[in-house]
Amino acid sequence: MTSIARAFAYFAVTLFTTSRASPNETRATNCDVKGVYRTIDVPSGTISLSGMGETQEVEQLLAPASLSSGSYDVSVTRKAKDLYRADGTGTYIVTRYCYEYAYSQKAILRYTGGGSYGAGTLVFGN
Repeated sequence: MTSIARAFAYFAVTLFTTSRASPNETRATNCDVKGVYRTIDVPSGTISLSGMGETQEVEQLLAPASLSSGSYDVSVTRKAKDLYRADGTGTYIVTRYCYEYAYSQKAILRYTGGGSYGAGTLVFGN
């Protein structure tokens, strides 16, 4: 084996072993939270009108929720892009650029209460 081939083999083995996470190691995903909402049930057959003049049947409305600042252990399920439901509740968490696909996944909601920069962080994998 030439010295170049040996150097390449060493580099490949080193790269492979250092880039893998150990089986017990978890990596946290942090997502910015825009707000927390509660569901409002609406009568069957309710429709909404968009700003573009389109109608759509409505099953639930989401209204801003009152929540104290702090950390909350939650189990969440992703319902739509940047929308997670706190399992077993009528509470929804709206995120910003969150790509975590979750189904009854444990997470921590670190809620700060809002403001122009967001309402906190949703942390997966802890």
